Amino acid sequence: MTRYIVQRLLALIPVLLGISILVFFLIRMIPGDPVIVMLGERARPEDVARVREQLGLNEPLHIQYLRYMRNLARGDLGQSIPKRTQVSDELIYRLPATIEMIFFALIIGVTVGVTVGIVSAVRRNS
Repeated sequence: MTRYIVQRLLALIPVLLGISILVFFLIRMIPGDPVIVMLGERARPEDVARVREQLGLNEPLHIQYLRYMRNLARGDLGQSIPKRTQVSDELIYRLPATIEMIFFALIIGVTVGVTVGIVSAVRRNS
């Protein structure tokens, strides 16, 4: 059993890596410029260039991805573009509401599941 769990966990690594690559490059393909979103439509070109340099958006995509993975491994999720706060702080701020939604969804799911299971057992082959 332990061997099976270890194999499944090892198989998870390339899947997560593939998903991270796919999501990273799909996000980069979204139209629009995050620097313009941060600075506004009337931003001066020199300010845009400076922020691009600070964020590393002027580097090739594979370099940006490697930096993203390095920061992710250190627990640095980056900065929220609209709010200009750390993403980890936003996640912590929203965690109680998320846990509350999970709790109520679990209650609803278990209630519906048990009810449907009982009805299915009582009305077998119908």
